[in-house]
Amino acid sequence: MVRLVNNGYTAEDARALLRRVSGLGVFNDVMDTRVASKHVEFDVIMDKPIEHSDALGMLDSSIGKVIGYNEIIERDISDKERLKYAKELFNDERYWEAHEMLEGLWKKSKGEEKDILQGLILVCAAFVHAQKAEYNIALSILRRALIKFKGKSIKTIDGIDIVKVIDHVNIMLNSNRIIRFFI
Repeated sequence: MVRLVNNGYTAEDARALLRRVSGLGVFNDVMDTRVASKHVEFDVIMDKPIEHSDALGMLDSSIGKVIGYNEIIERDISDKERLKYAKELFNDERYWEAHEMLEGLWKKSKGEEKDILQGLILVCAAFVHAQKAEYNIALSILRRALIKFKGKSIKTIDGIDIVKVIDHVNIMLNSNRIIRFFI
């Protein structure tokens, strides 16, 4: 994944940006694009390390300054670190990565905690779709998240206020709009 400074792009620009970066010919494949308020993310496949290619310079000159890149892999970190990092990623609008971080916890959880984590994962997924201007899909996913949260006694998970998340999901569903919030 490569992140660039957002130079005024909106979620509605995601498809055009995907075509534009694909057309540069510096990646084997550009699979997805997401537009956050401060950055644009591209999921790319390369056959050599990105720092050993012309990709960074090409992206800098045609889209925006590269601010980071990383390989998405399952990380071997503690559950507490995983939740802390997922929260940081969510608050930085790096929803896809937050989703992946939470999924590692979800896989080994049980009972109510499993449902709550799946609800959080679904909220992340909704924002991923919103970053691609797929607002109806995002709202549909938020409805599924609300079902996962319903009737659960867990109110917080390591500093993540589940009640606050539920309140924000309800606000978005009642207004029929995706509205950024922090956890």
